[in-house]
Amino acid sequence: MRTILFITALLFATQSFSQSIYRGAVKSVDQPQNTYSQARTQAKEKIETGFKNSERSQEMKEDIKNMRGIMRSSQDAIKARNLLMLKEVLDFKMQDATLAPEIEKLKQNREFNTKLYKALNQLDNKKNRNSKNQEVINILNDAGNRIYNSLAN
Repeated sequence: MRTILFITALLFATQSFSQSIYRGAVKSVDQPQNTYSQARTQAKEKIETGFKNSERSQEMKEDIKNMRGIMRSSQDAIKARNLLMLKEVLDFKMQDATLAPEIEKLKQNREFNTKLYKALNQLDNKKNRNSKNQEVINILNDAGNRIYNSLAN
């Protein structure tokens, strides 16, 4: 169950891989740094780990200013809300400092990618879902609903 959830979540998070931030470590000239600038750099890195200070947060604030309307409460609208909540949280958490190196290793792992490929080949986005696709939607809906209830309320 968890494997299917993880694989499906990765399917929805493919855009987050291309949006990762490159922090260039190569410098052409060695420059001595004093302790004040090092402390300031470390404080800046701590600030950047929170979503409220991220670039995506700023984009969302600007987008929200121009939006109107209320959320619908139909069954499909709630599932869509839960899936979108799950995707946005997953996109952010994929950059977690402790998990990011492992995620990068998994992206290059042949065994994982083979299993992921086989799992994704079983999925279909037709309007009429078979039992496997319905089970995946239910798992994702449940996870998204739990995240929504935990963070949005």
